[in-house]
Amino acid sequence: MKIEINKLLKIVFEVKDFDEHLPSVQFEVRIDVQKFAYNLCAESSFWFECRVFDDFIKDMQKNQCAVLNDINESFEIIIDPHKEILQWLMRKEDLEGNVSVAQGAEKLMADMREVICYLFMAYPKWW
Repeated sequence: MKIEINKLLKIVFEVKDFDEHLPSVQFEVRIDVQKFAYNLCAESSFWFECRVFDDFIKDMQKNQCAVLNDINESFEIIIDPHKEILQWLMRKEDLEGNVSVAQGAEKLMADMREVICYLFMAYPKWW
């Protein structure tokens, strides 16, 4: 099962694994950005606490700034209805300490924020 956002940019969350001891889920996250003369694709796996996932949805429903970040603070998506912006950050460090970072921001209107909220709410949770 996956969550797929196809407006503004493409963000796909596809479930890979889950852990019942620390209620968490691992998603393969892929972000594709295609602008006028610019293309970016970033993809990696991240673990998210179920509680953080639920809080992200609740904050979107309340029209508050909503933040979804992974356990290792290597991925973050922020939906800010007051600034009308969607921000994202993806960071990975290899075994030798080399770091790669991709990030972006997009203007986010209320109708698109509602679509994103619906997509996350519709995701079938096991917890």
